[in-house]
Amino acid sequence: MTTTEKEEVKGIIREMMQENKDFFKDIIREIIEEDTGRSDRKAKIDAIIKRDFKRYENVFKALA
Repeated sequence: MTTTEKEEVKGIIREMMQENKDFFKDIIREIIEEDTGRSDRKAKIDAIIKRDFKRYENVFKALA
């Protein structure tokens, strides 16, 4: 993948994050589950994601 292609993909991912945070969160969860396969880890990650998204909610709104 070229640098230009990577930048295009980054832009698409950023748009997706702004338009639908839940979709992005689901993707992160799927990747983590595939990587770890442990439910206790998933619960911790879910809590961290939820906390961070709540903490930075105003920032996400400002970016949108």
